Amino acid sequence: MRLEFSRAEPRVKTLVDDIIRTIPEFSHIDPERIHILFSNSTSRSIAYCHEMNSRIQFALDIQPNYVIELVTKNWKRLSIEERAKVLIHELYHIPRTFSGYLRNHDHRQGFTPYSRRLESRLYDFYLNNHPARSPEEISHFTRESLSKTPLETFI
Repeated sequence: MRLEFSRAEPRVKTLVDDIIRTIPEFSHIDPERIHILFSNSTSRSIAYCHEMNSRIQFALDIQPNYVIELVTKNWKRLSIEERAKVLIHELYHIPRTFSGYLRNHDHRQGFTPYSRRLESRLYDFYLNNHPARSPEEISHFTRESLSKTPLETFI
């Protein structure tokens, strides 16, 4: 099967932007340079964060951008809380330098290693700093996002 992509519905991008603005650990991220798409990948992964390295930036004379790819068939199975946590996880791959490269889960790189505990802390911070936010309200951002994607035919 040929790998195909579609742009995420605006609600998913709105959720990502909201997470970036709310969680201080993501204050270095420019939401305008984060792009969200769905794929029909057969991977077992739920999502990927893709980089744009310095060679590509230089060749195209553009600033760093990042793409978060959501694997449609796996994304659809997640609860709203799990979806928000996946997005938090992918955003955590973006280094504080916003250089176009990615940081991995390796603690030897000089930053807090990613863990389920950190993920829960960031998610709780997100919910607690939006008193009106609840998993049900977050679902507003993501519930209908998949129903209109052209990738539905591949699932």
